[in-house]
Amino acid sequence: MQSEISGLYYQYYRFACDTVRRAEQTMKRELMQPALDDTQFIQFNYWDSGHQGLLSGEALHFDLKRLEMAYHDNNTRELEMTRHVSLRQLDPQALIAMRLTGTCTVSIPEWLYDRDCPGHYMRRIKSISMSIPSVVGPYASVNCTLSLQASSLRISPLLANGAYRRDTSQDDIRFIDYFGATDVIVTSGASNDSGLFETNLHDERFLPFEGAGAISTWTLTLPGDLRAFDYTTISDVILHIRYTARQAGNPLGSQATKELKLAFADVKQSPQTLLLCLKYDFPTEWAAYVNGNGKTPFQATIDSSFLPYYVQGMKKVIAFGDVRLFGQNAQGASVTASAPSSSAITGTLLGAAGATLSLPGTLAAMTPNLDNQIYVLIGYTCSG
Repeated sequence: MQSEISGLYYQYYRFACDTVRRAEQTMKRELMQPALDDTQFIQFNYWDSGHQGLLSGEALHFDLKRLEMAYHDNNTRELEMTRHVSLRQLDPQALIAMRLTGTCTVSIPEWLYDRDCPGHYMRRIKSISMSIPSVVGPYASVNCTLSLQASSLRISPLLANGAYRRDTSQDDIRFIDYFGATDVIVTSGASNDSGLFETNLHDERFLPFEGAGAISTWTLTLPGDLRAFDYTTISDVILHIRYTARQAGNPLGSQATKELKLAFADVKQSPQTLLLCLKYDFPTEWAAYVNGNGKTPFQATIDSSFLPYYVQGMKKVIAFGDVRLFGQNAQGASVTASAPSSSAITGTLLGAAGATLSLPGTLAAMTPNLDNQIYVLIGYTCSG
């Protein structure tokens, strides 16, 4: 009987130890404080076999209270923000793929957050929801599957040899990466849907994607064959990202802004793309082109109102590369075409008269009718 009681007591001890160690791991994951990561609150073994575990429970309880006190001391409020990410502005080609195929992959880079709030680090997702503006029937559902493929987290407020950007040539210790589609949600509506019946920020369980890095890669998927609505009516896809961050100070923010401006002005690094729909952005010019059966070149004026507000304050905006077009032919198949920006765009985008977009011959493979939606992608740099 004594041996059975002793064995049962030891099992209760092991169960308590395992539970407390899980609590320690959860605390360190939630708080992400370097001082806590280097501290081991729960020791390896409290059991004294010579005295049949006498006072092992009291010793474990003492370290548990130390763990609780450390949690309260370090559980400080971080910056809480919401970032609305538009695929039309960030990655227009992903939006086009979503409209044509019902699926796309989009990466949310660090510069998108630095453009709004430079000098922040430790950007972690709290919750995420999605809006898909489109033409949907009164009882139709917008069931879009959103899965996180990978995310990164800047854990250090320091610069690396004076540089802010991540060093991709080697393992940068200022970042940690998470891989694998660990969390998935499926929306039911098209307006700010989080994939939950009710989004409760005080939920006892972790919310979908909570704790992942805001620098992330996502896959969006709509049903491929049995479609509930016309995907070509999707005007945009917006990810509403609630995240927390920490303030690093002026040196990190100043260097982030400096390198971001240099990237915007560099042809090889500029991530900026302008998306235009000939039907909706230039209805008069498109109607004239269609009524002329495509015999005359399509021409339209692009002024500064088509550019983001922060670009309108720049001194110079230059289009580079090829102007890419996406549309459909008479059989409904997807067709792409391109034209050098040097010949397709004349004038300056920031000029008083704007720039002239001319597409002679590039629309020949696409059906010229009023219902056809042809998209134009223009890469550009900005400086000043």
